Amino acid sequence: MTAGAYRALLFAASQLVGQFAAGALTPFVRIYLAFCFAASLTPGLHLEALAKAVKTAVS
Repeated sequence: MTAGAYRALLFAASQLVGQFAAGALTPFVRIYLAFCFAASLTPGLHLEALAKAVKTAVS
């Protein structure tokens, strides 16, 4: 494999990872933060377990 082909392959892989992070992980992180915020404001709703489930799904 030549250096040019290796760089092109590495660039394509990094673009795929970036698109996945922007399309899938970022919304889940936002949902997690929203649940944490809501759980701190209204402890009666018991959203901690739901926020913990979203966190384990993302990480």
